[in-house]
Amino acid sequence: MYGLSQSLWLTAAMMGLFVFTLPVADTHLSTMLQTQIPPDLQGRVFAVRQMLAQSVSPLSIVLFGGLAGRVPAGQILAGLGVFAVIASLLPLLKQDVRQMGNEETTP
Repeated sequence: MYGLSQSLWLTAAMMGLFVFTLPVADTHLSTMLQTQIPPDLQGRVFAVRQMLAQSVSPLSIVLFGGLAGRVPAGQILAGLGVFAVIASLLPLLKQDVRQMGNEETTP
């Protein structure tokens, strides 16, 4: 809706919704990583995660910079939003992911 909106207020509301969901998703991922990865490997895993997250920004400029000259930016944002929703829901098809965190731990 953010990319296809013609209303300033709807665009602002969608951007606010997007910004407020980022910490929730990040907290969930960080918690899963901290509980599933041995403590002696967590520093490496979080470093790689951070490096991958930061490397996406210049890559996105290269990939979508040329596309933005041919396609309206709103359509690009809407397409990326659909992709993000699908990419977020795909892991739920795996039973291992759905049951993550439900394992019983023995002391």
